Amino acid sequence: MNVHIAPAARDYGGLVAVFGEPASASQVEENFLKLGYAIFPRSKFIHRLPRFSDPSFSPKLRDLLTDMAKEVDMLHPGVSAWGNRAELYQIGQDIGLFTVTPVPRLVTMFSNIANLLFEADRLKIPNLLVTTVPFSSLSELKQSLKEDLSFPYVIKNVKGNGLQMGIKVIANESELDEIPLWVAQNKGFAGECTFVLERYLDSSTYLNLPFARFSDGSINYFPMIDSSLYHDDKRLIEICPPADIKAIEVEIKESSGVLLNSISFVGVGSLEFLVSGDRHYLIGGTSGLSPNFHLWEKSAQTNAVAWQLAALGSGPRPEINLKSGHSVAAHIYAENVQYQIPAPGTVRVFDLPSAERKMHYSAEITRNVFPGEEIPFDSDGFVGSACVHARTISDAFLGLRETINDIFIAGSLQTNESYLTDVLSHPWVQEGYVHSAFLEEEFVPNYSSGFENKRFFAALVKSVLGSPIDSWWVNETGIKLDGTVSPQPQVFSSGQNNKKDHSESTEFDFYLGQVKWNGSNVRFSVERAAGRFHVRVSNQFYVVRESRINKGSSLEKGVYSISALTGGKIHALMFREGAIIPAHEPVFILESLKKLVPHSLPIKVRLKKVLVSPESHVAQGDSIVEVVRA
Repeated sequence: MNVHIAPAARDYGGLVAVFGEPASASQVEENFLKLGYAIFPRSKFIHRLPRFSDPSFSPKLRDLLTDMAKEVDMLHPGVSAWGNRAELYQIGQDIGLFTVTPVPRLVTMFSNIANLLFEADRLKIPNLLVTTVPFSSLSELKQSLKEDLSFPYVIKNVKGNGLQMGIKVIANESELDEIPLWVAQNKGFAGECTFVLERYLDSSTYLNLPFARFSDGSINYFPMIDSSLYHDDKRLIEICPPADIKAIEVEIKESSGVLLNSISFVGVGSLEFLVSGDRHYLIGGTSGLSPNFHLWEKSAQTNAVAWQLAALGSGPRPEINLKSGHSVAAHIYAENVQYQIPAPGTVRVFDLPSAERKMHYSAEITRNVFPGEEIPFDSDGFVGSACVHARTISDAFLGLRETINDIFIAGSLQTNESYLTDVLSHPWVQEGYVHSAFLEEEFVPNYSSGFENKRFFAALVKSVLGSPIDSWWVNETGIKLDGTVSPQPQVFSSGQNNKKDHSESTEFDFYLGQVKWNGSNVRFSVERAAGRFHVRVSNQFYVVRESRINKGSSLEKGVYSISALTGGKIHALMFREGAIIPAHEPVFILESLKKLVPHSLPIKVRLKKVLVSPESHVAQGDSIVEVVRA
């Protein structure tokens, strides 16, 4: 049996190292600072953290923690995959570093969702498991389903850690053929892919119940969080506390208590449920702070880290106020929302709203990336979060919309603020009438992709550059300017990138300024990267490039190139040169922001030439293959 040896209960203080990404780590560090601790600089250890896939992971981690123990008193995994690594606790304890995690037995149970769900099934806690047998291949799954094809189903990677890429809905039998690609994707990012099969629950509410359980068996529950507004495996908007859950809240807490008492959990964690009508079903959990912990601690006016320390025997039990108001959060990702594909790149500007306190709400912005830094293609694309707290839920929604509208992010990436504000403006969302399929099935975003908008963006680039050219491409649309659209931008600043592609159209690589658009003066940015111009006006994005008519094409007549839709790594080239490629078959697959992006054509073609090799890193717009009509 593992025993967590905590420092004797004492006044707070000491030097703490917090792991994880900057955004989540900074929130945890802020909590420690409020308790009187000092923070060990991330710059002293972040570059030495071993990759989980490294064969020498454990000895490298031991060497790092041994060196850190000369200065550091305490380790915290942050809100990251480090919270799922039992080695952090084990090695830390061996060398005398107190680690703010539950014991390895519990970490292992929660990091493998199959263990957690199988235990719940044994305890008769409602869940959606079709079978308690995990699978590792499509053939195993088909064998299990041969007598029961009542689609839809949900497959869930046992190491997928919640919504981040580890879940897929199989709507019908034909979609079973998509599983091998999904398995390959999960193996690439999670290191393995053993999955469980669950029933699909239509129009359900996705709730998260945070808790703290103490060694004496007492449990404190914190305000629940509604995470139903997720899309493409990412939580986008979360609400705390949810509306109208009192009827089911008691039953959820009863089921949670049965599970937590059975496994003798000690620490702070959270359990996740889907709710449909008067029924609730356990679907997962976290053995530490979940990514949305700041919501519940803000709503309850408490300190989540103080609760962790108290539960582990290293501090007094904090106070809590369960009637302090409502908190809502929106999460910003690098994404082309119109095409729903990743859009990584470099951040040139990340301007926040003014610090002026609003009358009806308070707002906090957490940045995961800063100006001059890059959202790399092998990250999850997380840019930052906005969290708003208000006395009423309507004021919280209003404040969140205003806060997001006041954020300005510019560079060679695209971000999803316009999508978030569209969602927050929907009357169903404002009334709390949402479910887990709302964004997939009910919500229709306003992409503002009309021809006149595209003409404006092309004219803006022409004007900023002082270019004589009238033929442009804006996304997939050819634009011929005739002088009827003539924006008069005010350029406030311009400059050069370190990696300059020596285009002759301008001596600068980026421009920032203001322009009148749709009757309002709004900010704009133009960033040149890989021969294209990434243009943001207000919260709208387009990629603009000169037409080849202007420069002439280097391709033979009848030969066409297929370009990368986004930056990333070539995951697979699906055909050899000379092969006939059927319509809609993937020609190649790009790996970007933990997502596989197939590239296909609507017509049958012959592959003439492959221009890259597997594993190559490519930029958006790079030519990958050349084809001719078959």
